[in-house]
Amino acid sequence: MMLDTHIKILYKHVNTLKSTRQEVVHNWVDQKLIKDILIRHDINIELFINYYAVGVFDYFIQVIEGLTELGACPIMEEFLEYLKNKDIHADELFILCSHFKKSIIDSTYTHNINTQKVFDAVSFLFDANFSGILKLYTDTIYQKEQVIVKNLAFLNEYTNAIDSSAIVAKTDTKGIITYANKIFCRVSGYEKQELIGVNHNIVRHKDTSKAFYQDMWKEIKSNHIFQGTIKNRKKDGSTYYIDLTIVPLSDPMQGVLEYISIGYDVTKLVSAKEEAHQASMAKERFLSAMSHEIRTPLNAILGFVSVLEEQNKDELGQHYLSIISRSGKQLLHLINDILDFSKINHSQIKIHNEVFHTHETFSHLIDLFSQSAKEKSIVFKAELSKDIPSYIYADLMRIQQIISNLLSNAIKFTENHGEVQISITNEKRNLIIKVKDNGIGISKENQDNVFKPFIQAQKDHEGTGLGLAITRELITAMKGQINLESIQGKGSCFTVSLPYEVAHEDVVLGLRKEGKDEKKFFNAHILVVEDNRDNQELIGLFLKGFGISFDMASDGEEAFNIFKEKKYDMIILDDEMPKYKGFEVAFKIREEEKMHSLKATPLLLLSANATPEVQERALKHGCDYFLSKPIEQKELQKFFSTYFETVSAQDTRVLANRLSLDEEDITFLLDIFKKNLGPNLEKLQISIDSNNYIDIAMMAHKIKGSSSNFHFQKLVQITGDMEHQALESKEINYQSLFKALIAEIKHLGF
Repeated sequence: MMLDTHIKILYKHVNTLKSTRQEVVHNWVDQKLIKDILIRHDINIELFINYYAVGVFDYFIQVIEGLTELGACPIMEEFLEYLKNKDIHADELFILCSHFKKSIIDSTYTHNINTQKVFDAVSFLFDANFSGILKLYTDTIYQKEQVIVKNLAFLNEYTNAIDSSAIVAKTDTKGIITYANKIFCRVSGYEKQELIGVNHNIVRHKDTSKAFYQDMWKEIKSNHIFQGTIKNRKKDGSTYYIDLTIVPLSDPMQGVLEYISIGYDVTKLVSAKEEAHQASMAKERFLSAMSHEIRTPLNAILGFVSVLEEQNKDELGQHYLSIISRSGKQLLHLINDILDFSKINHSQIKIHNEVFHTHETFSHLIDLFSQSAKEKSIVFKAELSKDIPSYIYADLMRIQQIISNLLSNAIKFTENHGEVQISITNEKRNLIIKVKDNGIGISKENQDNVFKPFIQAQKDHEGTGLGLAITRELITAMKGQINLESIQGKGSCFTVSLPYEVAHEDVVLGLRKEGKDEKKFFNAHILVVEDNRDNQELIGLFLKGFGISFDMASDGEEAFNIFKEKKYDMIILDDEMPKYKGFEVAFKIREEEKMHSLKATPLLLLSANATPEVQERALKHGCDYFLSKPIEQKELQKFFSTYFETVSAQDTRVLANRLSLDEEDITFLLDIFKKNLGPNLEKLQISIDSNNYIDIAMMAHKIKGSSSNFHFQKLVQITGDMEHQALESKEINYQSLFKALIAEIKHLGF
């Protein structure tokens, strides 16, 4: 009844009230308290004016006109839904509603319709409406509380779960511990009362740097989460490691209030990791030592073979020496892979492509296995396709290793009087290597296992079980493929496809020219530091061959003392020596040179341990160059060419050094050689003109003998060829050989 009375009073002025719509809405929102609330809760002011404020005004007019009932204001329901995540308080909601009522009443004064009855009617309608809004708000709050209670229950469960499984602590913003759970106490060895109220650095380990903690505090004070592994100290002084997450706990009004840290004891994990690291280091040291011990005698073997190849001109002897040299180099590469098998496990095999002659290389390689097959009376068939380019660009040593492994296995697993075939063909710039045997074969279930390391399909055969594992990894590294077809009891067939590039013509020409380069001689005096006697003799032979004079030291300390007394054009250092290692001597030499402002002496480090780490260490400690053992004369010559001037082979100093004679003696002998050379050449020319093979052979032999005394290898080669042909009475172009002989004599300066 009272509602109807109030509505009738306002209905008389409804048109006037309608006209105040924009005025009432803007006056309402322009009030400071209203704007503060809207801004504080990030409420869009334009949205509030055009939708919610206008909607409330329209609802008020509809009630007066009897178009809707008082109490359930739909627009306020929407507004409360909009505010549900804004955390608006009841007093703020009251301010919003009461100031709207104030704006309506103010407009009645402005438009002269203000009476006591109008004031009471407006107040009644809005008080009744606010009662409905308050009920909606209360219901919303209740729902929120239920959600909060539910979330708190979940949070408590999570907290209990973390508390019972992790190390949990809380500190204030200054690092003072305010909470420590049981696990924190157990792991650290402190009682709870010993931790609460003290700084968290009570467990800080002295090994953890201040910079680490400074970075940590900088991170969490920037309101960021910190994560890391920290080394801490227990009450008894022992160490423990914790995987830690620190989270800042903030309040919107006050900022960061405290920090909570949640961690897990990872001491065993860190210890295991450290043990694994130590084991890995021990393995590396072992491999390094084994590398040195194995390569050192191999260095001497290959080195002296190289010397014999130069001195022995017998064709069959050269063939055998060539086989020994290639086999030794192949053995060296196999040793490299076995000693550093970890790189295969981590697919870190390095491929070194080079240009090489295919038919010559593959023929020599296949020859190596013909003898093994012959010993078992195995029929050994080989086919090299003419379609394969003469020169290709690929990893020669790796291809040789692949072929060697496959042929070795085929011969090993083929019974006496069996058959082994190898074919190498060309298919769209891929080498197709097929090795087939009629041996014991491999069962279907074991065919995958043969490519696994240390596993053999046949347990009763000797071997490491690494051959095919290494082979497959090499093929994969070269972007190739391998396929196995086998029937147990009938034999196996391995097919390998390896991509290659055809060598460019310019490179091939350069390679051919390089192969014809003559040995160079150098004017230099160097110090060699080597503790192994075989290697001392080998390096000495190499240096004499280059015409280089030298002194020898047996250990690092002796070398350094000699260096301080004498000047050298270069120093060659072995890596592994007593007293000082090679890189240590290099470092001491560089320090000595700096101290006395001396010119830097070129330093060459030789090592049987050719790992990247050793090379890097050598260069870091002052060495100019690194060569791995076994030493190759070509590599030495290339290195010497960088630092020393080349001299003529007949240089008296060079010859004196090579022949271990005084320069005066060399000068005297050279004069005799030159004096006899003219008449001997005239007699040789006459013999050639008259086709007298006996005289040709005799005179060629005479010049060859005197030339060999001075190591004039080119003269020895030409006259030796002439002698050999003449002894067999072969009709060849002796005039051409004679011209080549004269040209070389002029080249020597005679």
